[in-house]
Amino acid sequence: MSLRVVYSKSFGVKYKAPICSKAFILYAVITLLTFILPFLFCYRSNGLWLKYETYREQPRVQFKLQYLLYAETSDHTSPLICGNFPRTLQITDACSTIKVIEEDTNIDGKNEFLDLELYLTTNDTVDVLSIALLLIFDFKIQDMCLFEMESMVVINHSSGLPGGRLNVFGDLDLIQKLPLVCSTRRPIRINKPILLFESPDWLVNIYEEYSKRTR
Repeated sequence: MSLRVVYSKSFGVKYKAPICSKAFILYAVITLLTFILPFLFCYRSNGLWLKYETYREQPRVQFKLQYLLYAETSDHTSPLICGNFPRTLQITDACSTIKVIEEDTNIDGKNEFLDLELYLTTNDTVDVLSIALLLIFDFKIQDMCLFEMESMVVINHSSGLPGGRLNVFGDLDLIQKLPLVCSTRRPIRINKPILLFESPDWLVNIYEEYSKRTR
């Protein structure tokens, strides 16, 4: 014989406690964590179901006061070479004066402007036909990714006519070949030197090795 419910009644139990009691404080903490923890999880995971993300950051670029000047002259057997690097290369000390000024125009702790003046000393019988100037910089980003490396700026100019002055104005561009895989907890530092002079064709070798860098 089957039975049927003919009457039912629900009972509710409420527990009350003063605001300053341990029970109320525990209740308030649990309630806050119930709402706050999901937001913290979303924030730390950079969003839910995130597949692609882009962001912009101004890197910290600082001139390391390391440079190399290679000038070809009308005397092809005697180029003018100067720079401030270890004496592993025979130089001509043709750079009599170098002046460097870095400016932080918007006072954000990062330099936006570099003024470099380099004076080349020659005699009256030699004409300068081409210039190759290599400048070494420190490159660093740190907001979303801790990444530091030594980078190079190359200035090349050649002419069939001799010249006595060269003015160069431009912006530094970052050439990135591969996406960066890093985080704020695992920094990446590339300290491989760029100016290496072991090879007889050291200038070509510097260009070749630097072009092979993936970052």
